Amino acid sequence: MRKPEMSSPVTLSNLQKEKETIMDHKRRVQNLVSKSKSIVRLKERSPEEKSNSIVVRALCDYKEEEVASDNMCVRKQVEKKVEVKREVASKDSGNKKEPNKSTKLPRRVLLSSSSSSSASFSSQMLTELHALRLKVETAEGMVSQHIHICVGDDGVQDCSLRITELQMVQCDIDLLRDEYTRLRERIMKDVEDMNDSETAQYLHSEFVGINQRLGSLESSTSAYIQRLRALRDMLESVARAEDLVKVHEARLTEKETTSLTPSEVEEYISTLKHIKAELDQKRDILTSMEAELTKATHWNSQVGSSSHRCDMMLTKYTEHAGLLSDRWRRIEAQISTRLQDLQLYLPHLNHYKQTSAPLIEWIDATRKKQDAMQGTKIDNVQDLKEHISNQKALNTEIKGKKETVESVLKDNETCVHAIKDYEADLASYASGLETLLKIPFKRTMLRSPSMDLNQEYSHIQTRYMELLALSGNYHKFLGELLKSMEELKIRNTRIDMMEEELRQLREGLNDSNSKNKSLEEAIGQYQLQLSQSQSQLLSLEEVERTTALKCSTTKENLDSTQSLLAELKEEVERLKYLLGEERRKSKLAEERYSQQKEEYDSVLKKRQNELETVGWSKMELEKSVANKEHEIEQLRRRLAENEVMMQSLQSEYNEIVNDRDALLLKLQRTEKDKEQIQRIQEDLSHMKLSLDSEHRSKQRLQEENERIKMDLSYWKDQSDGKQGLIRQFDSEKEMLERENKSMKTELEKMKREIRELEDNYKSRFVTLKKDLLEATVVKQTLETELKTTREPPALDASSVIFDGVRKPVDPSKLVFDGVRKTVTAKQLLECGVLNKPTFKDLENGKKMVPEVSVDKKVNLKGTGPIAGVYVGNRGKMSFSEAKKQMLISDESADLLLEAQAATGHIIDPKANQKLTVDEACARGVVDVMDQEQLLEAEAAAVGYKDPDKAKPITVFEATKKGIIDEKTGLRFLQAQESVGGILDPHLSVFLPKETAIRRNLIDKNLLRALNQSPEYYIDPESDEYVSYGTLKKRCKIESHTGLLLLPIAEKLDPSELIFDGVRKPVTGKQLLDCGVLDKPTFKQLLRGEKTVPEVSVDKKVNLKGTGPIAGILAGNPGKMSFTEAKKQMLLSDESADLLLEAQAATGHIIDPKNNQKLTVHEACLKGVVDTFDQERLLEAEAAAIGYNDPNNTKPVSVFGAIKNGIIDEKTGIRLLQAQDSVGGILDPHLSVFLPKETAVKQNLISKSLSRTLDKHPECYIDPESEENVSYEKLKKRCKIEPNTGLLLLPVT
Repeated sequence: MRKPEMSSPVTLSNLQKEKETIMDHKRRVQNLVSKSKSIVRLKERSPEEKSNSIVVRALCDYKEEEVASDNMCVRKQVEKKVEVKREVASKDSGNKKEPNKSTKLPRRVLLSSSSSSSASFSSQMLTELHALRLKVETAEGMVSQHIHICVGDDGVQDCSLRITELQMVQCDIDLLRDEYTRLRERIMKDVEDMNDSETAQYLHSEFVGINQRLGSLESSTSAYIQRLRALRDMLESVARAEDLVKVHEARLTEKETTSLTPSEVEEYISTLKHIKAELDQKRDILTSMEAELTKATHWNSQVGSSSHRCDMMLTKYTEHAGLLSDRWRRIEAQISTRLQDLQLYLPHLNHYKQTSAPLIEWIDATRKKQDAMQGTKIDNVQDLKEHISNQKALNTEIKGKKETVESVLKDNETCVHAIKDYEADLASYASGLETLLKIPFKRTMLRSPSMDLNQEYSHIQTRYMELLALSGNYHKFLGELLKSMEELKIRNTRIDMMEEELRQLREGLNDSNSKNKSLEEAIGQYQLQLSQSQSQLLSLEEVERTTALKCSTTKENLDSTQSLLAELKEEVERLKYLLGEERRKSKLAEERYSQQKEEYDSVLKKRQNELETVGWSKMELEKSVANKEHEIEQLRRRLAENEVMMQSLQSEYNEIVNDRDALLLKLQRTEKDKEQIQRIQEDLSHMKLSLDSEHRSKQRLQEENERIKMDLSYWKDQSDGKQGLIRQFDSEKEMLERENKSMKTELEKMKREIRELEDNYKSRFVTLKKDLLEATVVKQTLETELKTTREPPALDASSVIFDGVRKPVDPSKLVFDGVRKTVTAKQLLECGVLNKPTFKDLENGKKMVPEVSVDKKVNLKGTGPIAGVYVGNRGKMSFSEAKKQMLISDESADLLLEAQAATGHIIDPKANQKLTVDEACARGVVDVMDQEQLLEAEAAAVGYKDPDKAKPITVFEATKKGIIDEKTGLRFLQAQESVGGILDPHLSVFLPKETAIRRNLIDKNLLRALNQSPEYYIDPESDEYVSYGTLKKRCKIESHTGLLLLPIAEKLDPSELIFDGVRKPVTGKQLLDCGVLDKPTFKQLLRGEKTVPEVSVDKKVNLKGTGPIAGILAGNPGKMSFTEAKKQMLLSDESADLLLEAQAATGHIIDPKNNQKLTVHEACLKGVVDTFDQERLLEAEAAAIGYNDPNNTKPVSVFGAIKNGIIDEKTGIRLLQAQDSVGGILDPHLSVFLPKETAVKQNLISKSLSRTLDKHPECYIDPESEENVSYEKLKKRCKIEPNTGLLLLPVT
């Protein structure tokens, strides 16, 4: 039997149609079989008709008649019917058979079957043969159903069912073989008895055909069964291998990073080793799969015809098995790579942990020691000197730790690099697996340990630098303090000396007074003695007079009393002597008195002079003391002022410190990000090279080539510009060096002043810090007392049970802490937050206020608004900070801040504090400019002020009264609802919407509007409007604070987006503000989706312009500058001068021969223009860089120069026309070309100037016709030089 060729694969619908056709054919065959049971007997033929060739066939299967030439049409019709039936039979068996020629009986058999017994015997043989043939064909049909194997999802089960079916068919074939043997033996025996060779030959050929078909069925069935068994085994082994591969792939993709705990790293290393050992043990599964695949391929090849094989399915599973083998090898390679990476990483991690922990402890201990030293009270210079020596030793110790810190930071960087490499390997494996399996993996936001290491790096470095700076500054401060104390000591010594001198002067004055008193006493004694001498003298004179009288009397008695006279003479002499002595003594006393008086007068005068000197000294001292008191009073006033200033300076100092820390972190992150970006780019390029096909590689190379060409043209332009700048820099170098020297001098002076200010501020800061600490202690004490007074006492058995009877608690003491104020339990019961059983439990003391507060946290405090944003390596930050750094738009940040205020508090995510709007403004958490706006939003939580009511009103009432619009009110209410419910400003608790309706906080219209989730907030990522709930769902909860942080993509620092303008750089933010860049392009730059060179090419007209007319093109001489053409009289002086001014006004003088852009100064130095034209060209150049105006500190534009009379209007219009023709109006501050409409908005020109420029005034001279023309017309006549792109004006 000829086997049918294998048809091409068909679809399921075609197979279904073919199955229906086969079933229809089967029904028709069964119908024919039933009809074949009645055999048509042929009429006997007369001898005359023996010559006619008539073949008689049984009608059991088909009819075939041979008729004479006169019945040809009938014979053809019968043959056609027979052919149709043959096709039906062939379709039923699934094979295209040739017409069964063996069914034709030999003519002689039919002719010899004239008798009825012969006919009956022949019919019986044909019927049995036909029945056997039909059974064989049925078996062939059943076997043919297993030619094409199409397994479903459960391939093993399908193969098992097919094997069972084929085994049943095989049993049927064995029965047919037995039946065939019996029938053959019987019929052949009967044919031998007939002695008819032709019949025997016919029957033999029939049996041979049936035997061949049975043999083919037996071999096909056996081969099909073996093939199915091999396929089943192969599918089972593939399934086992795939399950094992999937399990290990899942285990390998579970972790996206490593750990900072050495024990966890060691544990994972042991896990990887265990997985590797397990894979080695189960390698026989892979070997078995490959062996089963080979076996299935072998048995498939044993099937007779290629059309019966399942080559495509085996090819599919061969590819699948190859993929599994490749995945197996990738798993082994990934495990080996991870083991190698982790084994290299673990020693670095252990070493870092061993060195960083003691260093951090040392830093903390040293900081405490430093703080303790700064808090030490110093009373005298000796203590200060000892303190300085201790501080010097501590400072030396801190400096000595620098190498240790650098070593630890280096270990930190090594660990970070190891982690990044490890994460890159894991990400590469996962992405490769995604590409291989074409199945995206669900990823979570990776919290890399490298971020923690980076934070530790920043923490250690910042703390150490802070400690080093603090120690050094404090040491300097102590040195200055020592100098000050020594100076003070000297001043005190001087004051003590002056006081001692004053004391001595006072003592001298007292001594003088006492001496004066003694002198006065002596003088008094001398005056007494003198008076006594005078009285004695008087008495002596009296005695002398008495004696003279006596003498006169005695003279009378002289003669009689001679002796008495002599005695009297002697007495007189003696008295005279005594009188002389007394006179001499009196004279001496007078001389001594006068001498003493003179001495006294001189001493007195001297003392008076000394007293006057002391008085003046005293006056000066008093004046000095008064001045000192005045200075002390002024110092006190200044101290009071400085305290206020110190607060502002402290905030400024904190901002400076924060900015410095931010800059340090930014620099560190920038360096690390650069390294990370470089590694990522290397990894990406490696992955692209390994994964992309050749076609994509070619396409990428072509795109790269185009981009390189663009960059090449861009950098060529940049190079040209840079060469000009280099020349400009060379010319300005000397001037800058001179300025640098002067600036250095000023800088040193400023540094000294800054150091003095820092020392002053630090000393004041120490004092303020002490005061602040004392104030903090007092504040904490007051807060503790206030909290104690606010919170009710905890009710325990001792407080609520007396004599075994539980006493009810006073309801007024059941106070809960609401959003902005306290609320009583009775109020919570009335508004439905508490139910009656809970309230009774509180009254009876069965439940405590803190316990119930936890249960009702959503109502009392809410779930919290969105606290801030989380930006990659930068970490968390407030909305105001993100707005300042341009990470989110102003509008989005303002709306999210209003949502915070409307829900009760402004959140400081870094300090994890809830603040009022006023507190947030005072602490710098939000901008003071936003205070009014946020206070209006805060009123949604505390109530709006209504002049008609004493109490604050709700949001709903404020919208009804027009205090706020309905959209704003809905936005505030949506934020409140997302946090916990509608916030009642009177109770300060969140209530469900149904309760809020009952309490008239909202109405049904507002409820319907809130239920529709209106989109009133702006998504910071997409800048699209979304609801507040949608933003909250995207937030991540910070584990240690519970704050909701909105993750946003990290963006580039806008300050790093620097473009090269006409004469100086310009930032991307400035280009955005002036309209050169649109917001989508600016955001693409921030996200790294576009680069500065790419955008520079797109905005070349604004950044560089199209270029002015560079020179002339004159026949044989070729191109030349306007100055050279003027010298050679190819241009008139006026025409050349105007064209040179146009060049200067558009930014540069062009040297066409060297293709260089020069400043006017450079052009004069290089001889491109005449030095005689320098002043005029400098004036024209001011149109590009700005005019100097004595009334303005900044340079002014052309329009400003016209208004201030610096240049006339005609000149200004001519220069502006040149700029407009090149690219727009040149902004001298930004150094870019702007369209006239933008220039009007930027006040670079007026509307009248814009209208004048639109009329294209003829301000220039045509070199050919010497007529006035506009600059645009001259540019249109220019030719572009191919190799340079310069515009050259043809001149004959």
